[in-house]
Amino acid sequence: MRNLVKLYTPVETPSMVIVSIDKKLPGEGIEAGMMVLGYRMIGFSKKIVVVVDSDIDPTDTSRVMHAVGTRWQPDPASLIVKQSIHIPVDPSCREMFLSSKIVIDATQQLDSEGGPPVFPLDNRSVVEERAPEAFKLVEKKWAEYFKGN
Repeated sequence: MRNLVKLYTPVETPSMVIVSIDKKLPGEGIEAGMMVLGYRMIGFSKKIVVVVDSDIDPTDTSRVMHAVGTRWQPDPASLIVKQSIHIPVDPSCREMFLSSKIVIDATQQLDSEGGPPVFPLDNRSVVEERAPEAFKLVEKKWAEYFKGN
């Protein structure tokens, strides 16, 4: 996959894989998800593929979920595969070796994909850019903020 940046499977969600891509063309988010599902070594055990832009670190699940909440529209940025080969130990499957799967394209949708003409930076990115020390300061003093509660 020529535009793959990073791939990550969260320990707490073994049937999910998060893929970061350097998106340049319409449809590359869904295409990347299909390629991951089609690669037997990964896709056999996954039923959820979340694709994010290269500005999102897939190991930072908080940022990934933020991308899902602010960049993803279920229609048209989803692909549901109704039946696909899957590991037989998944308790949610009705039949051994068969599962439905989903690709969630949480990349910034291009105008031609139905996205807005301009994607504003999300609040966290603006704070990181304009006050890079803010998050470290809050983290350092976090316990102090809630001492009396």
